[in-house]
Amino acid sequence: MEITHWVLSAIVLILLYMNLLASVAIWKEDDLNRFQKGAQLGLVWLLPIFGAPTVLYFIFHQSPEVIPVKVSHLAAQITCYESENDHSWFRI
Repeated sequence: MEITHWVLSAIVLILLYMNLLASVAIWKEDDLNRFQKGAQLGLVWLLPIFGAPTVLYFIFHQSPEVIPVKVSHLAAQITCYESENDHSWFRI
């Protein structure tokens, strides 16, 4: 039973992380109007398994710079970068 508990906890934490990541990306996206941001945030939080990956996919292809962490499909290279406004974001 404990393994099942840990697996479910890990899945919930991953979904929460993806939802927060998508919410930050939506918030920072300047090309969306208020209604679009609200609709996408609703999609992310009401359908957590499908909403966050879908929104992150479309934002990644339109404005990847608004996503604080970028996940590569094939390899994960962690590099720290500094910009004028952000000093501690990590890119994967």
